Amino acid sequence: MRSAGHAAGAGSSPRLVTFAFKFSLCLCRYVRYADFGKNSARQSDNMGRLSRCELAFFLISVGYVLSLYGHLYRLLLICFVLAIVLTGKLYGWRYQDVAAIRKGVLIVLPLYLYMALSALWTANPRFGVEYAAYAVMSVMPALSLGILLGMQKGLERLPNSFALLILTFLAMAVVNFYQGGDAMLFKDGSIRTVFAIFLCVSTPMLMANWLTGPRFAKWFSAALLLLALYALRESRSVVLLTIPVVAVMLCVYRRKQFLGYMKFAIPVAILAAVLPILIHGSEPHLDLGRLTSDTSFDVGDVPGEFKLPPEKRIDFARRLTTYTALRNLSHAPVFGAGYTSVWQENIQKYAYSLSAHGYIGNIAEIGIVGMTVFLGIVAYATILFRRRVLGSFARMWAGEVPVIETALFFSFAELLVLGFVHQIFESVVFGLLLGLVLGTAWRCDEATLPAQRRAAPGPDVQHD
Repeated sequence: MRSAGHAAGAGSSPRLVTFAFKFSLCLCRYVRYADFGKNSARQSDNMGRLSRCELAFFLISVGYVLSLYGHLYRLLLICFVLAIVLTGKLYGWRYQDVAAIRKGVLIVLPLYLYMALSALWTANPRFGVEYAAYAVMSVMPALSLGILLGMQKGLERLPNSFALLILTFLAMAVVNFYQGGDAMLFKDGSIRTVFAIFLCVSTPMLMANWLTGPRFAKWFSAALLLLALYALRESRSVVLLTIPVVAVMLCVYRRKQFLGYMKFAIPVAILAAVLPILIHGSEPHLDLGRLTSDTSFDVGDVPGEFKLPPEKRIDFARRLTTYTALRNLSHAPVFGAGYTSVWQENIQKYAYSLSAHGYIGNIAEIGIVGMTVFLGIVAYATILFRRRVLGSFARMWAGEVPVIETALFFSFAELLVLGFVHQIFESVVFGLLLGLVLGTAWRCDEATLPAQRRAAPGPDVQHD
């Protein structure tokens, strides 16, 4: 939901603010050892120094720390702008980079202009237009940074960059827990949603480190993924998306190893399911939080459930938002009921601050016209990346594409799947990944792709 996307401003005690600045200063010490020369090849080879990707993601991590504990979302946006300026200034601006950023902005801007336009026919146009402006300010800097990084060679350090983000959120969760026992700051605006989104899109990158990185990076990425999964064990989207991606990447790039795991894992899973029944005579109850909690897809008369106690309302927030969205969609399917109309109606009718929830809410607000623009942007980026970077999906599934480029595609695909249950239009993650996909595709020379890629298949591929 949109309110979750504002995770900035969550829980800010003086001790937490102090931690935020100390953590940022500790990270800053590493920048002193970064080589800011323009020889990117030498930087990529020197594994002891920060690459441009790691420098940019380091600044993003600092931005999240400062914004989450400092009650100022603008600090995150400032860090994105600072990352753009430093990356371009310290490594050299090129005309191609500026032209690519301008092109990317022009591709995406129509969606946000239509969002602002549609807000004019809501009950509170000013509220909708202001939030559309917030969406632009969130997405455009991230999009520009992603394009700038994608246009540069040497994305082999991209997995380390995503790992830095996950490490930052884990550190915040640990500090939150020891400060007040609330690791995800549920009482102050929960950081779980943004953490869950980052973990889902970072999983392919962590797997890329596991598949191709040195031994330390391999085991560090595996430990980081397991710890993050434990921290977010109650997030259904995390569990349902990360595990399949891990399995798919193992199957593509470590087929023999994956089949060996399956020969061992399947009998163990069957035994684990059958043995308790044989011992106890019935299946034991497992409490895995929200993963095994009751769920409901009934949106017939959700407002009638306000008379029930809160503990008896199953998935109430999601179903109420879906109920409102479907009603709005039936009234204005083509042009939509207007951006933020679902949010406004929930507040006005039910005194419940719930924004649109996923694509159903999006299409209710901006209609078929707005969703067509969004799908056009996604289709353009996907087709361009497939043609210029992957060559073909068949080559990717055969493990003939470099692991990092496959991981980038899976990260983008995971974000699009998350769009069914989370609000991604205003997310900096959407802008960052879309920019990386577009920048990488524009950098690749389509004319030389077939010869280059046939001569250089993906690393560490194991086939039967």
